[in-house]
Amino acid sequence: MKILETARKDRPGEYLSTAELAELERIDHLMAAKVRAARKAQEVEAIVLKNTIENIFKKFDFSKAFQYRDKCYRDVGIVYRYCVFAMLCDDLGFIEDKLLFWLRTVLQSLNFPGGVASIRQTYSDLMKETQRQLPPEDFRLLEPYLARTVSVLPS
Repeated sequence: MKILETARKDRPGEYLSTAELAELERIDHLMAAKVRAARKAQEVEAIVLKNTIENIFKKFDFSKAFQYRDKCYRDVGIVYRYCVFAMLCDDLGFIEDKLLFWLRTVLQSLNFPGGVASIRQTYSDLMKETQRQLPPEDFRLLEPYLARTVSVLPS
C-alpha cells in the first residue's frame, strides 16, 4: 500500500497521521467489500451469461449465425471477468486499455445481426442481468465497470 510504503521510506519510526490511518481503514473495508462482490459475481456468472445471451438471441435474428453462440459466451464472459478484476484493482483504465478498445474493433467488424445496436443491447443486458443477480451493495461496486463497456463497445 502506497501509504505504508511512503511512511516507511520517508518517516520511519513515526506514527501515521489520523488521515493516513483513516485512509487505511477505508481501503481495508472497501477491499473486503470488493472481494465479497467478486466472489458473488463469480458465483452468478453462469446465469448472468445465459440470461444475457439468450435474451440477445431472441431480440436479434441470429438464426443464420448459430456459430456466434459459443463465441458470445466466450466474449461476454471475458468482458464480465475483466470488469470484476478491474473493480478489484479500482482501475477503470485497465478494461479500456487491455480489452475494450481492441474488442470494439473486432465486434464492429463482424457485422452481427442488428449491428452496433445488438452490441449495445448485449452489454446493456449484461449490466441489467448482473444487477438482477447481485445484491445491491455488490452491484454498486461493479456497475461503473459494466457501464463503461456499454459506452465503449458500441461507440
